[in-house]
Amino acid sequence: MTAPKSALRGHDLSLNYGERLVSEHLNVEIPEGKITVIIGPNACGKSTLLRALSRLLTPKHGHVLLDGRDVQRMPAKEFARKLGLLPQQSIAPAGITVGDLAARGRYPHQNLLQQWTEADEAAVEKALRATDLLELVDRPVDELSGGQRQRVWISLLLAQNPPVMLLDEPTTFLDIANQLEVLELCYRLNREEDRTIVLVLHELTQAARFADHLIVMHGGQIVRDGPVQDVLTEDLLQDVFRINSRIIEDPVSGRPLVIPIDSVRTH
Repeated sequence: MTAPKSALRGHDLSLNYGERLVSEHLNVEIPEGKITVIIGPNACGKSTLLRALSRLLTPKHGHVLLDGRDVQRMPAKEFARKLGLLPQQSIAPAGITVGDLAARGRYPHQNLLQQWTEADEAAVEKALRATDLLELVDRPVDELSGGQRQRVWISLLLAQNPPVMLLDEPTTFLDIANQLEVLELCYRLNREEDRTIVLVLHELTQAARFADHLIVMHGGQIVRDGPVQDVLTEDLLQDVFRINSRIIEDPVSGRPLVIPIDSVRTH
């Protein structure tokens, strides 16, 4: 079986916030056309890695490559046509409507000589339809529920139309129905449109259910990566997450189902 091509990879990355070293000699491969989920305890470097992959954070050492090219050397608009990021906290301008926010995703496809086109209009409509927001196109974003707002930001990414999408904790602060709605949308985008999707998630069973490729981080390093069934083990959960657990087969998805028992600190 041929190994999947790597759409995005980091080579020998050292990542800092100011003088604080977060990760050193970090190597990561994001397989093309798959859903990759990054998991790990708080402050282990997950969001820092995502910021580096999306070039919001310049590595102190090493390179991030997208389709074989150093992302730091790519023109901004070209990079935005290839990769889109949904950060942890996205704040919409006051009073902006669903349609106007989604339309901002078309900026990388425009230039001084050619502004709004029929292609832009079609891309925004397609994005709003995919996120089930067409009926809310004229509603102010700040009047929407948390789940609806998250779908608006995803529609902006879809209007941007990048083949690679990074979403940092997209289910945080959402109730379970909205969490599943967002993850099911990501799953459809991957399966139906062959988009490469990278998610940072906290909920282990959701990660196991939706990931094709799992990356586990601890202490700023990648401690294991690969197919979910190979990566997610009771020993790993004890070592990385400091919990005792049982892993059984999910009766619905057939994927691993994590049942936490107690904290290792209680023993």
